[in-house]
Amino acid sequence: MPPLQPSGNLRPDGPYPCDAAATVLILRSTVGGPKEVLQARLDILVDSGIAHASIVKRDNLRIHVEPVRVGADDDVVTIVRKVLNALL
Repeated sequence: MPPLQPSGNLRPDGPYPCDAAATVLILRSTVGGPKEVLQARLDILVDSGIAHASIVKRDNLRIHVEPVRVGADDDVVTIVRKVLNALL
């Protein structure tokens, strides 16, 4: 599968900070429908160049993701993309 590419759904616009933790909310929305609905949450912690991540589903089930190597200069969006690409 090809790597994830930037899209119009990435908010807010950069530049993005480097940090040791990130939370990504995965929302579902429909045109003309009700407000956005939380589908899952992706929690990421970076320690010694390794991103440890887990997905928390709507039913609070937590799924751990295989660790992913990240660079010291990777910003938070780059780290999230690396984790998501590892899932694909």
